[in-house]
Amino acid sequence: AVEYRGTEKMAPFTKDFYTEARKIIPSITQDRVFAKDIEAAASWLLEIDWNSFIHGSLPTT
Repeated sequence: AVEYRGTEKMAPFTKDFYTEARKIIPSITQDRVFAKDIEAAASWLLEIDWNSFIHGSLPTT
């Protein structure tokens, strides 16, 4: 949905999270198997320091 609506109205933190996530998982532009995307996202989410994340310090990749 973000690809259609844009990121302009996202909260700054949400936009930062989205931008970092897109570095891990590319936008869906064609049919593909998502297993690698899911594994990459799961690994990234497990690596996040959630205490820092909650307090606004999202690590960049």
